[in-house]
Amino acid sequence: MAVSKIASVAQIAVTGVILSAALSAQAVAQDQPDRKPVFDVASVKLTDPGPQSASLRNGRIRFSRFSLMQLLDTAYQLKPYQIIGPSWLKSNYYDILATAPPDTTPDEARVMLQNLLIDRFQMKLHWEDRDLPVYELTVNQGGPKLKPSQISSDSPEAQQARFRFGPGYGSLQVKTLGHLASGLSGYMDRPVLDKTGIQGVFDLNLEFSTDGLPGALARAPIATPQNSPAEGASAELTAPKPSLFAALKDLGLKLETGKLPTKCLIIDQVEKTPTEN
Repeated sequence: MAVSKIASVAQIAVTGVILSAALSAQAVAQDQPDRKPVFDVASVKLTDPGPQSASLRNGRIRFSRFSLMQLLDTAYQLKPYQIIGPSWLKSNYYDILATAPPDTTPDEARVMLQNLLIDRFQMKLHWEDRDLPVYELTVNQGGPKLKPSQISSDSPEAQQARFRFGPGYGSLQVKTLGHLASGLSGYMDRPVLDKTGIQGVFDLNLEFSTDGLPGALARAPIATPQNSPAEGASAELTAPKPSLFAALKDLGLKLETGKLPTKCLIIDQVEKTPTEN
């Protein structure tokens, strides 16, 4: 009986020590706030639009003349249509110069950039699933009219895309319908998805008028005496171009409207002027 009581007392004592240590550790953990990955030093300044550049080298991160939309695209690895916020996100430009440890990886730098943008622009945001409008590239009645390419599908040339655009015209030279859809997205106000179901490599050359198209590539400078084709310029530049939809029809293709379930970043609150560095 006495031995049993001694054992019980010892067991209680040991349990008490363990519990006390656990509570002490918990208290220490609560006293130390969560530390978010941040840059060692960072400067964020409003600037004017102009030539853009970006670099990550030896822990030094630099963005020159990036819109806040572009910075959010980079930080969260999203497409512009996945970010819902005020229109000025695309029209205000900023310079960012930041320093992190030399061994910082691109993924770590993106998290640091997220925290920097939230802090300096006083952002409040949340994630939301939305059905966003898209265009679907599909086959027109009568079937496709595509010219098979002589190159193989695993050739590096099959992955290349060539863009040309200027006042009132656009040109795409690609080898797959997936690349064609991606290229067309730049001329539209929503993504273009390849829904043709056609695999393979083709010689796809599309030339069209950009008049009335809403995408960024369609907003090339309008023709002026300074940038209009010079007298005697090639017929390729001066000849009238069909509409995008007519050019697609010549390939036996068309664009249809659709919906795409998409995870979106919603900007609930954001300031135009970043806080002091």
